[in-house]
Order: sequence, then C-alpha cells, then structure tokens
Amino acid sequence: MSGLKHKGKLVGLTGGAGSGKSTVAQVFQRHGACIIDADKLGHQMLDKKSPCFAKVIKAFGPGILLGKRSIDRGRLGELVFSDPVKLRLLNRIVQPYLLREINKNIHLCGKKYSTRPIVIDAALIVQWGLEKKLDILILVDSQKKLRLARLQARGISRSKSLKIMASQLPVSEIKQKTGIIINNDGTIGELEKKAILVWGQIAGENIQPAVKNG
Repeated sequence: MSGLKHKGKLVGLTGGAGSGKSTVAQVFQRHGACIIDADKLGHQMLDKKSPCFAKVIKAFGPGILLGKRSIDRGRLGELVFSDPVKLRLLNRIVQPYLLREINKNIHLCGKKYSTRPIVIDAALIVQWGLEKKLDILILVDSQKKLRLARLQARGISRSKSLKIMASQLPVSEIKQKTGIIINNDGTIGELEKKAILVWGQIAGENIQPAVKNG
C-alpha cells in the first residue's frame, strides 16, 4: 500500500470478534464514510474465481470443499482456528491478494468520495502492519464475556467462539497502536451514540446523536 494518495483521512477500524466493530462501521457509513469491508473481501478470496482458490485447496486439501466450486468456510475455520500454524499458513496465502484488493478499493473510494474519510474495517489491521499507513486507528473494545455472549447469540458454539477469540491478537497489543478506543460494554444504542461522536471528530463535523423522547 505504499505510494497511496488520498485527499481525506485514511482510517482503520478494528476490534476482536464480537466487539461490535461492524455496528460502528454501519454508523460511520450512514454518516458518509466509504467503508472497505476486509472481511467481505476476505470471503471473496475464497471464491472459485479468486487466484487464492487453488492455493488454499492445495494447502488444506479437498476436505474443505463444498461441492466442487466453493470452499466451506465453516470447515476451513474449524481447521485454522484450532491450529495457529494452519492459521498463519492461510494468512500467508490470502494476505497479498487481500491487501491488493483493499488498495484497489481505496482508490475507488477516493475517486467517488474525494476528501471524505475512507475507513478500512478489518480485524487484522495491526497484524498486517497497516496501522503505519493510516491517519488514525480506532479500536472497538469490549469485555471478553460480552464478546463471547454475542458470538454465541449468532449461533457460533462456545468452543468455536473461544478458539476464534484466542486466534486473534491480544487487545493489549492493539491498544498500543490505537488512537481512539470505543468501549462497547453497554447497549447497542450507547455504542451508536459513541460511534456518531467519534465520526464527527474524524470527519470534522458537529454531529449529535438523536435524542429519543418519552
């Protein structure tokens, strides 16, 4: 991502699984941010049309296939979240292509939004070293027990949720590189209010959360 030029701010939004990061991204988007969803792009990297497809099959075997044309992300997840070596292998395969797609999307957002802030929504920003290329990094943080409960509410088993959380970089390491921390230990409404205020700060706009009557 060297040589990147954008007239506005380049913002990173990160947080562990179940932190509420996606909710914050939605709030930012409603208020004019161009969001680059790295998780969504990562899913595309496992599509048959992706240059990663054959490499992932070769690395992890045909057992991760769902039919002949798609990778079962659930099966692949069970493998990599249970084995740090396999997770690093998957990241090594996917990361170069994913960063290229992120870079491409930054340029597309820059053409469309001009000086508006561009937000990269990604759990692995610090692991990739992208925070060095950003104007600011935002961390959405929450207690482990709350994150676990949110993941289980999505239908993810407790054991798998714990494996996913354990596979991610400790929050303490991310905080060292973070400019803004949004705490999400309350309600969704409280989180949205905090996100609106942070977005106003970043975008240089005086945005006030709506006040509900009654």
